[in-house]
Amino acid sequence: MLKVESYKKGIVLSTFFNIFNKGLVFLNSLLIAYYFGTSEKMDIYFYAYNTVLIVATFITSINTSVIIPESIRIRIQDGESSAMIFINLFIFGYISVAILISLVFFVNPVWVFTSLSKYDQGALARHSDILLLSIPLIILMSVTSLLTDILASYRYFTIPVIAAIINSVFSLVFVLFYHNILDSKSIVFGLLTSYTLNIVLLIGIMRKKIGWQPKLKFFPVSKKIWHNIIFVQTGNFATSLGLYAPLYFLSGFEVGVIASLNYAQQIVTQPTSFITNQISAVSRIKINELYALKDFTRVNDIFISTVKFLVFILLPLSGLFFLFPHEIISTLFKRGSFDIKSVEVSASLLKYLALSLPFTAIISIASNLYMSAQQIKIPILYQIFSNVIQVALIGLSVSWAGYIGYPIALLTMSILNVLVIYLFFTRLFPFIRYESILRYLIIMIGVHTILILCLKLILRYTLSVNEIILIIVGGSVYVAVLIFLSFRLKLNTDFNNFISNTWGRLSSAKKP
Repeated sequence: MLKVESYKKGIVLSTFFNIFNKGLVFLNSLLIAYYFGTSEKMDIYFYAYNTVLIVATFITSINTSVIIPESIRIRIQDGESSAMIFINLFIFGYISVAILISLVFFVNPVWVFTSLSKYDQGALARHSDILLLSIPLIILMSVTSLLTDILASYRYFTIPVIAAIINSVFSLVFVLFYHNILDSKSIVFGLLTSYTLNIVLLIGIMRKKIGWQPKLKFFPVSKKIWHNIIFVQTGNFATSLGLYAPLYFLSGFEVGVIASLNYAQQIVTQPTSFITNQISAVSRIKINELYALKDFTRVNDIFISTVKFLVFILLPLSGLFFLFPHEIISTLFKRGSFDIKSVEVSASLLKYLALSLPFTAIISIASNLYMSAQQIKIPILYQIFSNVIQVALIGLSVSWAGYIGYPIALLTMSILNVLVIYLFFTRLFPFIRYESILRYLIIMIGVHTILILCLKLILRYTLSVNEIILIIVGGSVYVAVLIFLSFRLKLNTDFNNFISNTWGRLSSAKKP
């Protein structure tokens, strides 16, 4: 049941399970917000969890780019036993590195976390139990990630998502049944239990299905592989700094900011998960095929149409998040321990975080082209440079505008990255008409700015309307006007064809 022979079936099943898991994750966020709100202990939890997650992600970031591709090559060319020896080298290597890093944290967790943040030592000392419990997750996350990627390389495509579902279920159950006894520690205990269970299950599947044995033998890893690991990890280290920057700079602010940021991100990442990532995955396969055939005209057509469609879909979502941040946060979270102040901070962050959605979509599709052409050196060098700039920009923005400075810095970097892509494409992919993307983006931003300003004026006279009704009515008007303009001004042909075809099918179905 776990193994999938077909790539297409694997994508379908993984997508289905992924949607189910995202629902569980979001439900878990609602439950955590209800029981714990945005208190100091939740700030410390989210800070500690995200810190160990960034560390574990950095350790495992060479999985899909270096280790798994090389293990597949060895498996095909040198046989299964050689591939297993190669894989074991990194399994035990991950465990060793993760244990060493964890020991550094364990020696004096309060001092280490204080050194890595702007938190007052007293605040961290009051919740040192959360810090201690979070540290083993570095080992558990790292090992789980590698094992799931190994099994996925054997076409066990659903394994990574099933492992994620197990994490979500246990976290949900522990919060639901043990929040009174364990308080916020119930979240961490749920994660520790689920990751431990995952590792046991994954090892069992590996032993039974692919004949894995926990034997460590010498394997001559080539200089090219070590060079690739060092090169990729240099870029990933810069990315990790960029991810850690908001935690560092925002840890010096008032209680509840980091927790509020987490809740806002839970909402704003949904369009990326369900729209951008899914469309990006499909377009990646098509672009890979066309690039291999050197059909550059079709590559350009697919790239342009995909990016324009994503911009068309995501800009109204950014607009709705910008128009109704308080209403959205209140409707989803304002109950239990999630008070008015929590709503205010989370809504402010959501409002500006959402503005980056269309820009990150363009960057995501552009990265597919780099991978298809195996042009990774220049992008990785820019990745290092841009993340250093981003860290500095976040620090400056936060000191100037407070916690709102973070989403402003993120938006600034996203816009800069979209513009820099033009320079890269001019050199690497001259057949891509990227200037048409920039023109389209400017036109669509202008259209949505006018729509938002008009709706803002109308909403001034509807302040007493129920929040849910306001979202539904305001959102419906926004979307209806956009659809009208799309057909009238031909804003997006793909969207217009989709609406026309759907309406045609519905009309045909109604006829006797």
